[in-house]
Amino acid sequence: AIEKPTIGDSVQKPETKDIDRTIALMMMCSLLFLLIPVGILVLY
Repeated sequence: AIEKPTIGDSVQKPETKDIDRTIALMMMCSLLFLLIPVGILVLY
C-alpha cells in the first residue's frame, strides 16, 4: 500500500500544527528580544 499525505493525515495529527504554532511564537518572541536592544541603541 502506497501511503500518500492526505487531508486525513493532517486531521489525525493536529499536534504537528500546534508544534509549528509554538515554534512560530518562539521565533517571533526571540526576534522581538533581539530587536528591542537594537532599537534602544539606535535611538540613543
